[in-house]
Amino acid sequence: MKHVTIDYGIDLGTTNSAICRMEHGVPVVIRSDSGMETMPSCVSFKKSGTIRIGQSAYADLGIDRLRALKKKSAQGSNSCIEFKRYMGTDMKFSNVNAGHPWSPEELSAQIVRTLCSFVTDDEVKAAVVTVPAKFTVNQKDATLEAARLAGIEQVELLQEPIAASIAYGLKAEDKNGIWMVFDLGGGTLDVALVHVSDGIMQVFDTEGDNYLGGKNMDEAIVSKIILPQITRRYALDLSDGEQYQLFVEALKVEAEKVKNKLSYCDSEVVYLEAGDWGEDGDGEEIELEITVTRQELEDAIRPILQKAVDVCKTLMLRNNISYEKLSHLILIGGPTSIPLLRKMLKEQVTENVETEINPMTAVATGAAIYASTIPVKIDENDIEDDTLQLLIDFEATTVDTQMFVPIKTMNFVEGLSVKMVRRSDGMESQNVRISEQGGLLEFDLIPNQPNTFRVVASVNGVEVKCFPAELTIVQGTKAGTAILPYNIGMEVFNPKKDKCVFTAFTGLEKNRPLPAVGTVYGLKTLSELRPGEENDMVRIAVYQGDDSAEGKTAALFEYVSDVIVSGEDIVSFIPQGSRINIKIEVARSEMMTIVVDFPESGQRVEKHLDTSRRQETKDLDYLKLQIARATSQLNKLKEFVEDMEVFERIRTQIVQIEEALDNGAQHKQIEQHLKEVFRSIEDYEQSTEWDRERIRLQRALMSLQIAAVGKKDPGVDKMVNNLVAQVERVVAFKDILKAKALLGQIEDYEYSLRQEEIYRGFIRMTDREFCSLKWKEPKIAQKLIGKAMGILKDDPEAPLFKIKEIVERINGLLILEETPYGSSTSVCIKKCRIDLPSM
Repeated sequence: MKHVTIDYGIDLGTTNSAICRMEHGVPVVIRSDSGMETMPSCVSFKKSGTIRIGQSAYADLGIDRLRALKKKSAQGSNSCIEFKRYMGTDMKFSNVNAGHPWSPEELSAQIVRTLCSFVTDDEVKAAVVTVPAKFTVNQKDATLEAARLAGIEQVELLQEPIAASIAYGLKAEDKNGIWMVFDLGGGTLDVALVHVSDGIMQVFDTEGDNYLGGKNMDEAIVSKIILPQITRRYALDLSDGEQYQLFVEALKVEAEKVKNKLSYCDSEVVYLEAGDWGEDGDGEEIELEITVTRQELEDAIRPILQKAVDVCKTLMLRNNISYEKLSHLILIGGPTSIPLLRKMLKEQVTENVETEINPMTAVATGAAIYASTIPVKIDENDIEDDTLQLLIDFEATTVDTQMFVPIKTMNFVEGLSVKMVRRSDGMESQNVRISEQGGLLEFDLIPNQPNTFRVVASVNGVEVKCFPAELTIVQGTKAGTAILPYNIGMEVFNPKKDKCVFTAFTGLEKNRPLPAVGTVYGLKTLSELRPGEENDMVRIAVYQGDDSAEGKTAALFEYVSDVIVSGEDIVSFIPQGSRINIKIEVARSEMMTIVVDFPESGQRVEKHLDTSRRQETKDLDYLKLQIARATSQLNKLKEFVEDMEVFERIRTQIVQIEEALDNGAQHKQIEQHLKEVFRSIEDYEQSTEWDRERIRLQRALMSLQIAAVGKKDPGVDKMVNNLVAQVERVVAFKDILKAKALLGQIEDYEYSLRQEEIYRGFIRMTDREFCSLKWKEPKIAQKLIGKAMGILKDDPEAPLFKIKEIVERINGLLILEETPYGSSTSVCIKKCRIDLPSM
């Protein structure tokens, strides 16, 4: 079957996937080999080497997880699910039967390949594959790779909310207003605002969470309902994290059944059969019937649903849209069938909740409709020699009811005429003669539906083969362009903040229509570039960030890729401090090209961003360290602020992240939420910056005044009075930069007043804590400290000239340890080492 347009749409989901095809202008969902419209996104590996995909693999999943529980090892399971959540990372899925570790892309390719196998009368070589709106560039690149691995040669990506709005828009009677698409799947949440005018739809803002979905609800059902009942009846020690996770994974299969059943029932029974669940610590075999009511379910999942509803409210608040302005709220995804969620959306968002379209297949349906608007790449060698190739210029989707379609031929054919014949009712257009300049066909469309036409070409009245032989025009809806889900920026060193911050590209702001071009001007190189020197380089780190990213620490946002411009890319010398301008071009697929311009030398370097790099999956120890670091940073702010509301909110977030990690949450999800916490802390630091600087300044001044007491030098009193006056002026004008500079002056002056006292204290401390410190030459250090202690024994108030040289030698023998973050010394060393001023 030769296609003019792509025609196939694939919804590659966390929990379930589906494929849809346009057939004579009608989207038809292709059923799986088990007769279902969707297929579980599950892959299992058998000992024989057979790979099972879909429903059969999902059946294996429950058995495998029980086997893993009995063996007390995760390696006991040979089934993989929820791998979409790891797209774009370096995560590998391993098990005994798999043979080798599988990447999320390889597993996803198995799902795509199996979906395509359900099409028995055609070979799927081109398809539109949907992705969450909040997927990063790296995740989208991974999705493209999965489709290519499955044998799809032409792949277009489409955001899931856009696909859903296309499916709904074709049926909707109201073609104007503001729609909200609420897409809650198994692993991700997408919410999009769509402006609709006479059927023309344009997404204008999105929000979401790549780690919030039905699977989170399954985990809540297990941890809050099922497991407590088991542990009340049986002696189970679940303090071991791995054992706890094995129980959770096994019970999640039962939890999903309960969740689905309680969408239309008031209660459901979970049967834990004897022999399946092993024995407890007392050797008693686990066998239990657990009745779960809808009320219990709702209590367990309400916080998760509220988090999803809050995303809607955030999106509306950001766009200044009141609830009554929403024309329709379109529900997509299996979890949207939960009655409590629908009730919460009606109460908190809008009464206009739409349930007309199938939430499980709407995304695949919309993707297929969109696919019918994208020309397939034609290899001319595939067109038979006796087939006339026509060039037909038409819009595949339109809100107009009358069409004017230009037609040309590759080579002029004398006596050629062309007409359109609609398949649904046989309506024929006028038979138009095609001259050397071409011809123009005029015909009407049936409103609010796809119109499929047979293209009839004849030469001197005799019908001939032509390509394309058929085309489809969808009337009543038209999808606008995709938009950027994030701001695109780069890492730039800010000397005032003394850190690398996110700097956005002008033109690549969030919600810009694609394709788009962005620029950053006025930067300077930090080092020289010599032609041919590969080690001379300018590193450009590209990031994706949210609305508040500008000026914040770049590493707290989503890293995309590095672009390296080295001496091998240039032909003439570029000095340090040279001006550099950077431009990024973002295609409709969000793949990027970067142009680096050195205007002073007239050189330009163009490179493609390598978005195939996979994000590192952090281990447990790293995440625990980051949680401790977040807690420490937050606590350092506590003493400087009066309003504790924000402090408590951030502290609660950290506690929740720690609990989620203990309960086996996915590491990528924890890392993402930790970044959000660090951004909140950075916001908190910025909002309280003046208060903290003022308190530090006033404390330093008080300490200086104490140090000055007893000094008989009039110059000291004069200097202190002068600093007091300066502090008063700075505080009156709230000048942060001057406050920081003045703080340094006060601390330096106090240091000079206390220098003898500090040096004597340093000697005593190094003597007392010698064994806990690290030394370059321990024996020499011990000998010097002994000599210094002898001086203090003879004269406890020894003046500076007696101890200065020996203290400097001891100080030079101390080893400074870097922290895991490489930015400051360890706690022990920071307390004892003196940063000696040059004298």
